[in-house]
Amino acid sequence: ACSIARSMPCTDLSLREPLAIVDAFTVHASAAQLLAAIFNEHRNLCSKVKERWVRATVNQIEDSPLGPQGRHLGMLRCVLKCGGICIKRNQNMALKVLLEPHRRRTILMYNDVAGRAEVLRRLDAGEHNQTQIGLLNYHLNLLRCLCICAEGKNAMAEAKCQAVQPLSD
Repeated sequence: ACSIARSMPCTDLSLREPLAIVDAFTVHASAAQLLAAIFNEHRNLCSKVKERWVRATVNQIEDSPLGPQGRHLGMLRCVLKCGGICIKRNQNMALKVLLEPHRRRTILMYNDVAGRAEVLRRLDAGEHNQTQIGLLNYHLNLLRCLCICAEGKNAMAEAKCQAVQPLSD
């Protein structure tokens, strides 16, 4: 996706056009990859992301007919950090939406004793090596997303992430 993003003439586009693509976002893997490529390493574009886009992305995770998919979290990760620099505004926005009380059971899985045992069972079975799609892959992508949200000088985000997934786990 990185090579695609660099070869696309996004700098020639109005900022409204890529954001219009986001509005037409679908559950197809290719659409998720395209959007990730468009936003990847484009700080100006990432800084224009609105909460409704983050909310729409999280809704896609919840509403996917295949169940939660890590590819949608990959899109979300692209707007959290750009060129090695965290975008605090986007980190806070993503955490706000991900941690809404009505989303906790859908978005944050495996965060109790039974869930941790399930992760270990899936790891032992090698599920993460067999498929890019599945609940274990989603969980690992969610942890990556939370890690990026807690990066940088963002103590509030770090505290929220540790409350959800303590470092001791």
